[in-house]
Amino acid sequence: MSLTDFPKKELEKITECFNFYDRDADGKIDLEDIGKLARSLGRIPSEKELEGYTKKIKDEKLTQISLVEFLEILQDMDEKQEDIEELRKAFLIFDKKKNGEISVKEFKKILMNHGEVLSKQEINEIIQDFDPESDGVIDIDDFVQSIISNQN
Repeated sequence: MSLTDFPKKELEKITECFNFYDRDADGKIDLEDIGKLARSLGRIPSEKELEGYTKKIKDEKLTQISLVEFLEILQDMDEKQEDIEELRKAFLIFDKKKNGEISVKEFKKILMNHGEVLSKQEINEIIQDFDPESDGVIDIDDFVQSIISNQN
């Protein structure tokens, strides 16, 4: 990660916000400020995501991070957001009613007719992940959350 990976204006804004949270001006912020700083910059990390970042840093026996380390986290957040947007677009391809939902019946047809051949058990396991309420409907948020959760 380098400082040039962000546009100049954005980097200036990130640096300014980082310096605000760097209360003792030592070039580092406390781990508990990562979420607040990221949100102040327009990112929307989940609590689980933040726990993952802080756990990784704590595993290295650190209690603070530098601007460069924070930029790496921001870049990762941005990549995850891009993944989420791509998943939403993919879902909407099959959402004929454009209401953010696909019936389980329709989703089974999609699984059986696209991609690799899956057994009925595999299809049912996938459906269970995507329809946690077992209401016969897979909504876009459950779909995205299931895939993102299984990537971690």
